[in-house]
Amino acid sequence: MNKKNILAFLLVVLFFAIPIVSAWWVFSHHNRLSLKTLNHGLLITPAIPIQSLNLTTTTNTFDGTVWHQHWVLLYVNPSDTCAHACQQDLYYLRQIRIALGKNQDQVVRAYVSFGISSQTQALINKVFVGTTALISTPAALVHFLKGQDFSAATLKDGQLFVIDPNGWVMMRYPVDFKAKDVLDDMSRLLSVN
Repeated sequence: MNKKNILAFLLVVLFFAIPIVSAWWVFSHHNRLSLKTLNHGLLITPAIPIQSLNLTTTTNTFDGTVWHQHWVLLYVNPSDTCAHACQQDLYYLRQIRIALGKNQDQVVRAYVSFGISSQTQALINKVFVGTTALISTPAALVHFLKGQDFSAATLKDGQLFVIDPNGWVMMRYPVDFKAKDVLDDMSRLLSVN
């Protein structure tokens, strides 16, 4: 074999060996690398089925099939009244959905509480039209949050969750979430959906 053939052979071997060796190195040293994710919300692993919240409306049970093939922005408020911070969060959720433009029909909004006062129901019906008002129980919420890094006792204010089109709660946001962060995450999710 002449030098050109040997060099060509080595280049072909390196061409295929370098990606394999690189992948092995990244896999075996992943704990030393600080690979950041792009999402602003906290991923819930494993995802939680929405049925574990045992949701009902003010008149009957709710099975969640109306959400099939839709992303859901689920706002959980443990109080039966929607105070100023709650109203502001519901306003942000409405604005996020509008800001999604042509994709806004793929997203629905829901409000979950332990009980819904007549004032809160009227507020949702008049001001936050399109938001589904649902009721859960403290026991169902404790079961829902089991395995997460927070408990129902720490859920004093509203908490935002994202539900995928298959009915799995897959992301949550802190109480003081930024609407732009949620919009960025939802835009990214809808672009790959």
